[in-house]
Amino acid sequence: MKERLVEDWLTRINERGYQTAFGQSLLSRGFSVLRISHSPYEHGKDVLAVSADGEVHCYQLKDGDIGIKEWERDYGQTCALVETRPSHPALPSKYNYRPFVVTTGAFSDPVLDRISQHNLAWESRAHPKLTPVNGKELQREFTALSADFWPVEPPDVRAFRALYLVDGRGDFAADQFDQFMRTLLGGEFSPRELDRRTAAANVFASCLLGEYYRQEDHWSVFRGWMLCASRVAWAGERHSRPDGRRRKSFALAKEAAVAALGALAKECTEPKAFLPPRLELDEYTCLRNTTALGAWAAFCLLEEDHSSNSSLSDLCAAQCEKFIADDLLWFWGESAVPTLLSIVWLLEKKGKPETGRKLLLDFTDCLVTSQQPDSTEPLPDPYISGDGALKLALEDRIAQKEKRPMSVQSHALLPLVLLMVNRKLRKELEAIWSRLSRVRITFFAPAHPWGYLEWRCAEGTERDAMFNQPQSWADLVKSAKSPKVDLLPEALRTDMQFALMFLLAAPHRLAWSVIGSLDQQLSKASVSVGSQNRGEMS
Repeated sequence: MKERLVEDWLTRINERGYQTAFGQSLLSRGFSVLRISHSPYEHGKDVLAVSADGEVHCYQLKDGDIGIKEWERDYGQTCALVETRPSHPALPSKYNYRPFVVTTGAFSDPVLDRISQHNLAWESRAHPKLTPVNGKELQREFTALSADFWPVEPPDVRAFRALYLVDGRGDFAADQFDQFMRTLLGGEFSPRELDRRTAAANVFASCLLGEYYRQEDHWSVFRGWMLCASRVAWAGERHSRPDGRRRKSFALAKEAAVAALGALAKECTEPKAFLPPRLELDEYTCLRNTTALGAWAAFCLLEEDHSSNSSLSDLCAAQCEKFIADDLLWFWGESAVPTLLSIVWLLEKKGKPETGRKLLLDFTDCLVTSQQPDSTEPLPDPYISGDGALKLALEDRIAQKEKRPMSVQSHALLPLVLLMVNRKLRKELEAIWSRLSRVRITFFAPAHPWGYLEWRCAEGTERDAMFNQPQSWADLVKSAKSPKVDLLPEALRTDMQFALMFLLAAPHRLAWSVIGSLDQQLSKASVSVGSQNRGEMS
């Protein structure tokens, strides 16, 4: 049954759908994986790895059966794989390398004969021989990595089937995906067993995200890999066993998430990328475009140090400005805060702080207005996704019932206020403080640092509070300057890239310790306690 499922998965996916699982199989065989990418600048080398004995291996990944037609179509790429030496900063000045062409299907006999003949010619010109790897070999590798961990109890089997048999177009179930990863990685394990389960997590994630890869649903792929990486980090922190192999598995999942975010960013640059492909609700168009812009902005922040990314981030900032000016963004609820912040941080990075800060202030004002005690139309809480908020809005529109006052609280108000304090927006806060101080704010503190990494954390405390009226500005400045990063797990405390992506993928984790530490690293706004910071806000 396990072998059949792996075989079925391999027949359904494209080359990107198994690249991380392939990288994991190399790690499990003692390789160091230097790069997994698909780019015109990689010269046919999708995966670059070094074996335990120092031999460099270059892999070109394909999908499906390869006959003469497919071979001739990709022959130029194959020649680049064999005839150009791999380049990477981690490679020594002298090394031997071996090229491999890998596919999820089979090589026809004529293609295998072609490879044999080309190898003779390549060897005569001092090039290495090309080695083919077919789908049967991949199937054995992936089955061996995951064989001991397939669900066997009926509830777990049903959950796996529900995650596997998806349409692959916007139907990603984050809660269920995380629960599957928790079942795999929870419990008490020896270091060796935890290593095996971590490796299996990357294989299972590849399997469950295969259809999303095929449908090019980059947002769902990104979220899936972030949840996988988060659970791998969670398992390592729970066992207090930092381990090189486990860190490498974490890095594979994280890089897969970065690649998915990059694919979405690239899609945003295409002509008519933000136009609806068909007749659809304006709210849905705004929701999709706002999410895409936030993801694009986040990717630009991740790649900020790369000079080649400058034009991409300039284009993203300009698009954000245009959407803001035309009032085409829709921040649907508190789960939209990470999307909002990605846009704000990018605008500030690109020298447009006023636009970003106005966006921040406008959302806060909207939140304060909506979350007043006994409000009849509060903004959805951070556990409700954009799609969920849209569904609620449409149901309310259709029902047209009289709305009753509700018990209201906010998970997002504290970090939003402290972000504005960091930007010295005292006058702007004073203008709304009388209303703002009436909003009940809610905090959740996990019992252990690794609890931040869980989609649903069962251990911790939740408490309510309210801002003072009047409020000491100096106290706000002190809180804004010192996010309690010591409470965070290592992955969120030391890895800015991961923390930014985690916030985007798990928007209900609105802790100031996470947002504040990111703000310190991403924002150029400085906080100083001077004469303007004394006194009280009324």
